Amino acid sequence: MSATALPNQLAISAIEAYQIYLSPHKSFDCPHRLLYGQSCSDSVKQLLLNQNLTTALRLAPQQFKSCKLAAQSLQQAQGGCIVIPCCIPI
Repeated sequence: MSATALPNQLAISAIEAYQIYLSPHKSFDCPHRLLYGQSCSDSVKQLLLNQNLTTALRLAPQQFKSCKLAAQSLQQAQGGCIVIPCCIPI
């Protein structure tokens, strides 16, 4: 296992634990997933599978900005804030 593989695998394991144990119980869906079909956690997991940890961490905020825009689009369509974290400026 390379030096970058272990940090990536640990981060991927953390995301998978989040997806299994926390995400189903948080009472809202990822706006990016609702609008485009892929959740933020899946997107960041893909980054970790294809990039080193440093690059994935540098690129992840762009995913969250895209999620914020998705939340704003859904908000306009539904007439209100649907996800509190995505209504907070990033």
